[in-house]
Amino acid sequence: MKASVIALMGIFITGAYSHSGVWNYTVDGEQYPGYRWWDADAGQVTIQRKWPSRNPLFTPTDQWSACNNNGTATIPSYHAPIEAGSLISAHYEKNFSIPGEKAELQQENWPHEWGPMLAYMTPCNGPCDQVNATEALWFKIEERGLYNGTFVDGVWGMTALYNGEPWRLTIPATLEPGNYLIRHELIVIHTLPIQYYMECAQLKVTGSGSNLPGPEYLVSFPGAYNASDPGLDIQLWTRDYNRTDYITPGPPVWKG
Repeated sequence: MKASVIALMGIFITGAYSHSGVWNYTVDGEQYPGYRWWDADAGQVTIQRKWPSRNPLFTPTDQWSACNNNGTATIPSYHAPIEAGSLISAHYEKNFSIPGEKAELQQENWPHEWGPMLAYMTPCNGPCDQVNATEALWFKIEERGLYNGTFVDGVWGMTALYNGEPWRLTIPATLEPGNYLIRHELIVIHTLPIQYYMECAQLKVTGSGSNLPGPEYLVSFPGAYNASDPGLDIQLWTRDYNRTDYITPGPPVWKG
């Protein structure tokens, strides 16, 4: 293992870690701010569902694992228009300060390197602010796991976020038009317990597509994962540090 990695093992195992999330979005070329939990809801113009802080969830079966706590829409509620087949970028890099936070928490980039990235969508069948995310059925549209190398020394999809890049993904080109929730999730595997970060946003998908996923692609949150899943039962610094066979949790990716 890298010397610098070994030096940090004690910090990560004991749980002294930084937190973050999706601060802003770029949807089909347009910029949208994320939800600001430190500001009053009134006056916020955001497509993002509410989340309470930087802090992660620590179990895959948490009641708030769909869209974070409490994951409801702001009032008024907004949907970002995007054509199927176009790009949406989730920005984990931050260029502002949060009032009252300690200086060491004001990092600009996503602070973790190890773990998978998973993106899901669910149709709202009407305005998304009327949808209870914990009752929805979700389908996975993208996953990024271990690209190469070992669990500790290899390159993960999350490495790009750590280096200050946004998470860019494409809405399936054949997806049926309508309102959808999109769920970005990062699972950080180098700590015990594992950390789960998820945020949701509201989209209005346009285009000429007519496809929706079949039941074999659909999952609920909670319910999609168990702590015993191969991609979640990880002891990075001891048992699993030299492995190269990471398996992302959840259903297969629906490609349209």
